[in-house]
Amino acid sequence: MFELLEAEWRVAETNERIECQRLLIEQLGYEGYDTTSARTVFDSLLVSLALYLQERHRLRAVSQSPQCPRPPIVSRHRGSALKCLERA
Repeated sequence: MFELLEAEWRVAETNERIECQRLLIEQLGYEGYDTTSARTVFDSLLVSLALYLQERHRLRAVSQSPQCPRPPIVSRHRGSALKCLERA
């Protein structure tokens, strides 16, 4: 499933960006610079990660769920559709 692979990639990429941003905040703070904007970007990356994780979880659940059963074939015999439903 292509969508799941893309979601996995986005989670990994966002994790890398979060780590880079964390290091940038640390460096800026060490050098005495204001980190407000960098922290805003960091917070936005965390929100993005949460959304990507949610999407990945949804896609994993969809890919692991059993296929929906086919609808019963309605025949000329009375009650056959109901019997098919009972067997499913």
